[in-house]
Amino acid sequence: MADDFPRDRAHIHLRNNGIREAYRRPNQLIHAPPLPARDRASHAAALTQSIEQAVESARQQIAARDPQLSVGTPGFYLEIDLPMSGRAALDQLADRRQHMELVAVHEPTQPGAPITASVFLPQSAQAYYLRKVEAYRDVDTDRGRPRNEPLVSRMETVRLATARLLFTDHDDLFPQAADEQVWWEVWLRDGRRENFEHIAEALNITLRTHAVRFPERVVMLALASTAMLDRMIAHSDVVAELRRAKDTPSFFMGLGGAEQRDWSDELLGRVRPPQTDIAVCILDSGVRRTHPLIEPALAVEDWHTVKPAWGSDDTPAWSGHGTRMAGVGLYGDLVPLLVGGDPVHCPFGWRVFVSFRQKTRQTIQNSMARSPRKRSPAPRCRRRSAAARSQWL
Repeated sequence: MADDFPRDRAHIHLRNNGIREAYRRPNQLIHAPPLPARDRASHAAALTQSIEQAVESARQQIAARDPQLSVGTPGFYLEIDLPMSGRAALDQLADRRQHMELVAVHEPTQPGAPITASVFLPQSAQAYYLRKVEAYRDVDTDRGRPRNEPLVSRMETVRLATARLLFTDHDDLFPQAADEQVWWEVWLRDGRRENFEHIAEALNITLRTHAVRFPERVVMLALASTAMLDRMIAHSDVVAELRRAKDTPSFFMGLGGAEQRDWSDELLGRVRPPQTDIAVCILDSGVRRTHPLIEPALAVEDWHTVKPAWGSDDTPAWSGHGTRMAGVGLYGDLVPLLVGGDPVHCPFGWRVFVSFRQKTRQTIQNSMARSPRKRSPAPRCRRRSAAARSQWL
């Protein structure tokens, strides 16, 4: 809800108070992390074998694609393990000139476990890593070191990626059954939302239509099984990483005002007004009755104030406290309701009194007198204190 504070203050400009200095490089040596000690021939042979197996599996996967599902650039995802000391090689894994992209990094959860990086390769770049390894094996630099050593020596193994390997959340959150449908955060590569929605529809994956946008990623909620996501990954280039949708409001807090209103309107379409004469009385700073999620449970005749001069609406001085308390009392945690699809039945109606600087007992008596036909549970009240003032709410 908008505040009533003016936003017409002039900007403060600080002028002529800085000193310009030329940049000077710090007088210190910067040592690159040491490279793993490798037997050049055996390491190249082991990597060549794992890369060839992964690429051959990718070729078979591409050949088996369903034309009705396939979207985007033909290609595949590879998972590459690096030792913890090999983090410096992450930026070298993908060549943007060949339209490769490092899409996700899975941090190790156990001491000594490797870092796992997910890279998308277009089909046209399928030989990229094999060429790197061949040069490492056969070619020396001017200093007598193996070519591509900073990258290849840090690569442990390579394999074709699946939904499980693109999952960057805690391992315990990954579904055990391939056909279990759960809500996911699908982190999309830049510019792939339309293709994602197309293939999701073809796979009967339920989507929430709104998204959180970052500079290179769009995050959407999808209800799907891991089997569905495996098919999506095999037939498209849209996914960057996967996480489980959490029961926290962070996704919704990241939405813009218009998108939050769209989610609210969708929920409102499933809200069922109370079918009981039980009402709960809230004594607070007032309630914004026109809030779309409050209005079904708050009739005009139950919207009161102790003093008419105060009005029954919420007051900016209290930052919408009464409206928020009414929402919490009526719906509880909104997150499962927003991501769900079932009807939401209001358990009771509200009876509201704007009541600050008044005794609670008097306010309750007024409430009972004004709506005698509505039954209220036994009243429970709590006094709230603040610095320099004490209020009954």
